[in-house]
Amino acid sequence: MPGPQYFVVDDDPGAAGTQADLMSELVNGVLLPAGKNTIYDTSPQDVTTAPGSVIGYVSHGSQAAGPDYVDRLMFDLAPGAVMHTWESFNAFSFREGYNLAGQGLAGEWLANGGTAALGHVQEPKATRTSVANEDILFDMLLNGYTLAEAAWSATAQLSFVNTVVGDPLMTFRPWVVGDTNLDGDVGFDDLNTVLGNWSTQTYTYNIQVGELTGDGFVGIDDLYKVLDNLQTSSTTTSNADAVPEPGSVSAMIITGGLCSTGGIRYRRHKPPKPLERCL
Repeated sequence: MPGPQYFVVDDDPGAAGTQADLMSELVNGVLLPAGKNTIYDTSPQDVTTAPGSVIGYVSHGSQAAGPDYVDRLMFDLAPGAVMHTWESFNAFSFREGYNLAGQGLAGEWLANGGTAALGHVQEPKATRTSVANEDILFDMLLNGYTLAEAAWSATAQLSFVNTVVGDPLMTFRPWVVGDTNLDGDVGFDDLNTVLGNWSTQTYTYNIQVGELTGDGFVGIDDLYKVLDNLQTSSTTTSNADAVPEPGSVSAMIITGGLCSTGGIRYRRHKPPKPLERCL
């Protein structure tokens, strides 16, 4: 399976009240009880690295790390990586260099390989009723809810200020061993990926080319992984180690208040049939 994935919660001793409390609630009430690999830092230093790919990032952003902090994050972002920072203008613009008050932008997170981000186009005031609650957000994502459902439930106010960037139907789902193209199923496309990259040296995990064992080489062990799980599909499970799935090729934007050792992947939704209800 993919290497360990981490949730990074970068708190700061200078932050007080609601912000600090919510980050602590996320770590102690959600991530640790669910057995997730978590980096929880309460020092003044910025957390810019992680020992594995990052699936979730929460911080005070430029309020603690200073301007241009997003470009200083040297994370290997997992598919489905979600960012939530306590900044007033982190969704102010999607144009490069249009950072307001030196704050990071959701667009910068996406440009660096992130999948979704929660932000604000104007000053929301830092309270749990005006800013999305990260503990609710990630708790619901880890329990199989879509990004839209999790973000909506985590945000108390209905306002143009609060913005969610990402596919509304994205969900965290367990990765199926052998699923090289991250479509949620192990099939002949995955088999062809392994065979087409036979004897390729990758030096580490590389699911997309068929290296599934972590030995850095595409070979017979990877082939067995696919064959053992051929025609297996992922299903949503409680506290699943996640792999998000976008319902469309391009990211969508939702406004108005609206992935432990398991891997995180994308699953693409099939278009609904006529008269089929789309939830």
